[in-house]
Amino acid sequence: MARIREDHIRWTIRCILAPKSRVPHAVRLGACQSLAQLAFPEEIVPDIRERIWSTGVIHHILRYARNGELTVHRKAIINQVTFDHQIASGTSS
Repeated sequence: MARIREDHIRWTIRCILAPKSRVPHAVRLGACQSLAQLAFPEEIVPDIRERIWSTGVIHHILRYARNGELTVHRKAIINQVTFDHQIASGTSS
């Protein structure tokens, strides 16, 4: 099973790093999303973060995240958010 996972991760990295003309945007975005979910906010696959950084895939993930096309964080559920203290109120003039 570990060998199959390793093969898929290697193929995903190659897909992300391939020339733009060879890989459609949607496929590259999906590959970045898959690796980001394995690495952030918790590292599900051991050493996946190191591979993302060492191969340069992190630059692609961050570009898509910066453009709002993928997220690397958990979605906040408003009823689970607790407020400790209020720092301001109203409007300033």
